Amino acid sequence: MGRPVGPPLQEGRVQVHHDLFSGYTSAGVTAGIDLALALVEEDHGPHVARDVARALVVYMQRAGGQSQFSAPLQGPPPRSPALRSITDLVTANPRGDHSLGELAKHLNVSTRHLTRLFHDELSTTPARYVENIRFD
Repeated sequence: MGRPVGPPLQEGRVQVHHDLFSGYTSAGVTAGIDLALALVEEDHGPHVARDVARALVVYMQRAGGQSQFSAPLQGPPPRSPALRSITDLVTANPRGDHSLGELAKHLNVSTRHLTRLFHDELSTTPARYVENIRFD
């Protein structure tokens, strides 16, 4: 029997890339891109990682009327982890109930405070952000 290569994974948790002490491994090509972007973000910050992600978006042939880049990659990335959790939530499920009240409830903040966060960090409103994600 060989020795374990890394720490045990938590039961029920899907992990697409993993730090193996002296290196990293991933669960496929796309997960490898995710890993590379995570490493770029860790070393150089979210702005550089976003620029790299934007540069990696390549379409062989696109139908007309589509935007050039993915909506989540447009504009500045959220600086605060709280707002990032909201943008990740919307991106993961664009058809979900993302009313201002529901999004504010998710962060346990007032609707006014959430609107300020969106304005200060993303220069948009929560409704416009959700709309951009849904129409992309």
